[in-house]
Amino acid sequence: MPNYKSFRKGDVLGAYTLGKVLGDGRFGIVMESVSQHQPVAIKIPRHFEEAVESIQDEIKIMRVLHGSPYVLSLLDVITGDQGIQYAVMERMETTMYTMLYELSKEGMHRMDIPVAKHYIRQMMTGMAWMHDHCYSNSDLKPENILVNTQTRQLRLCDVGHARHFTGTSFADAPQTTQNYRAVESILNRRPFTLKTDMWSVACVCYEIVNTYMLFDPEFEETDFSPSDEDASEEAEEAEEAEEAEEEEAEEAEAEEAAANTLSSKWSSSSEDSEDEEDQLEIDLNHLEQITELLGNFSRQVRKRHRIFFNAKGMLRGRTFVEQTDLEDKMKRDNTLLTSEQALAFKDFLLPMLRFREAERFTPADMLRHTWLRT
Repeated sequence: MPNYKSFRKGDVLGAYTLGKVLGDGRFGIVMESVSQHQPVAIKIPRHFEEAVESIQDEIKIMRVLHGSPYVLSLLDVITGDQGIQYAVMERMETTMYTMLYELSKEGMHRMDIPVAKHYIRQMMTGMAWMHDHCYSNSDLKPENILVNTQTRQLRLCDVGHARHFTGTSFADAPQTTQNYRAVESILNRRPFTLKTDMWSVACVCYEIVNTYMLFDPEFEETDFSPSDEDASEEAEEAEEAEEAEEEEAEEAEAEEAAANTLSSKWSSSSEDSEDEEDQLEIDLNHLEQITELLGNFSRQVRKRHRIFFNAKGMLRGRTFVEQTDLEDKMKRDNTLLTSEQALAFKDFLLPMLRFREAERFTPADMLRHTWLRT
């Protein structure tokens, strides 16, 4: 592994003179260069092997995806010492994440609906291009969407985690960022297909329109203490239905199996075990938020995933999950939305948020949706 050089403004890399740092991530940094006829961005990998391999993978994927005006273009590749590659890409102004953050700071809380639709159309067209080329984005989020605010152009970027779809499904869950993770990824429930992306697309669409995240499980405040108040008539009826459908012996057996699984999973006092336990708590928060907005999972799903659900089909540590209509959440997050706008946008989002990924709309389907065409 070659020694890592800390590049600075004014350094020369190939035919390019480096400018300011545009982005700084775990695998590398992105720096500007204005030495050519147009400003470009150069991605420089960090000094560890995984980072070097990641940028090589990204370069290969960008070459395959070349040709869409909504996926960041690869302009050049610099090969340095010992074969290390540096990607030269289009220079964009900012990220969708930064733009939304600036809007929220200004107190506007959202962009105008026609502008939001303009960006969403471009994002959806870029996703359609990726899916047509049999690639799952696998990490769609506002940080991985570049924009030029003056021209309102959008580019999907950071496609190094994209996965090539060669069969009927992926073997392993995509490593999507938590807040944008589909239910099948949280539950580790196959199949994972191109439509797994669509859950993330819905989450990003919600954020573009309302600024707030659709799901934010790492900041969930939950009271895990049992309460008589939580044991509503609805919960009691659900419990009775469960008991009528399944014999007590089977319930007890499933509960014991789950307890044994949890005991073995969290028995270690190592740091890894603590991290896994923290992740389980975040996943439970995430599933709770999903249930609040979209209703409960099927009985079959709850039965198969006892690490998250107890023998009565309730999320572990939660005695009752209160239902909230998605339209009501929108109006809380975005007071500028009218009831008509919230209802229309809800109708747009729900086809991408179906629990069964096979039933979700594709990017091409969404581009034909009434909300996006009006």
